[in-house]
Amino acid sequence: MERVVKGDKLIITLPERINETNAAQIKDELLDLIVKQYPEKTPELDLTDLKYISSSGLRSFLSVQKKYNKGKLTLRNVNKDVYSILEMTGFDDIFNVSKTLKQVNIEGCDLISISINGRLFSLKGGMMVKVFNSDITLDQVEQEIKMSQKAIACGVPTPISFSIVKCGECFGIVFEEIPGESLASILLKNPGKVVSYAKRFALFLKELHEISITPGTLPSIKDRYRNWLDQAKNLLPENEWGQLNALVEAMPDLDTFVHGDLSLSNVYVTDDEMMLTDMSSCGYGHPTFDLQALYASLVAIEIDNPGYCITTLGVGGKTCRSFWKAFAKFYMNSDDINESNFKKIATMNQLLERYYILKERLLDTLHQ
Repeated sequence: MERVVKGDKLIITLPERINETNAAQIKDELLDLIVKQYPEKTPELDLTDLKYISSSGLRSFLSVQKKYNKGKLTLRNVNKDVYSILEMTGFDDIFNVSKTLKQVNIEGCDLISISINGRLFSLKGGMMVKVFNSDITLDQVEQEIKMSQKAIACGVPTPISFSIVKCGECFGIVFEEIPGESLASILLKNPGKVVSYAKRFALFLKELHEISITPGTLPSIKDRYRNWLDQAKNLLPENEWGQLNALVEAMPDLDTFVHGDLSLSNVYVTDDEMMLTDMSSCGYGHPTFDLQALYASLVAIEIDNPGYCITTLGVGGKTCRSFWKAFAKFYMNSDDINESNFKKIATMNQLLERYYILKERLLDTLHQ
């Protein structure tokens, strides 16, 4: 058996056959790894290679489960035949079982859009597939599909997700097809319509920010920042940590829906509505968290890294800045740029700049 430690997980790959000949040995090896050598890790049994398991093999799994007292063991990449055995014997209720992921071939499929963590392709039959970058783990993909389903239940307009698949060596999610284009793609083709689409998006986002989320349904964005602060406490100078913490705590507590990672590439425009994709970071909190992400993607990061907008969104920095200026005006209900409204927008930009620096400082510190 092969074992790999990834973060807090212990991934153990099982052999092709488990029967009377090797079941006892496999049980002992699993117990040694899970209970003795890596008791602090969460074990996952990878059954990619497993073609056959006998009743002796099932009993060895059961023995390991009884010794593991932290919940159900996870069995991943279970093929059709082995899954049938687990289902027939009721073992699919004893363990967390996930079947082998279906392979989807995207060769010849039209590329719809590119986001930070993947690419979206059109499939036959009114479907599309998001193919994640190779560094995105299965846990992260599962998180995105789970959050997408929760967001739909809360009334957030986002495509219906169906299943997790494999595209070569990368993971993917199959969605219903969106009959439209990303906002980034539209602005690339129609730079003269920046103001009209900025207004439409501002009105759309204001409606989203009126959706009330029951705590516990989605995670708190403010708690996410607090978690980052806790992890960075011993990595930052005390006075700097205190300043960042004060910024987070100063944010009012609201139950508003927040996408958490807004950019022009994950907003889609159809004939009669807008929809959001990339829901893995969504939660509830103050709308400033959304405005900060949008401001960062359109203005702040481009200032620090010229060319960022064209590389990630396909839209030039000048167009992105123009979009932000128009969006801010409409979001703040400032159709007329008089001195008072100009000051309101300038103040908001300064606030968002501080929260952009806060987030970048924390994430840079944690990724060092």
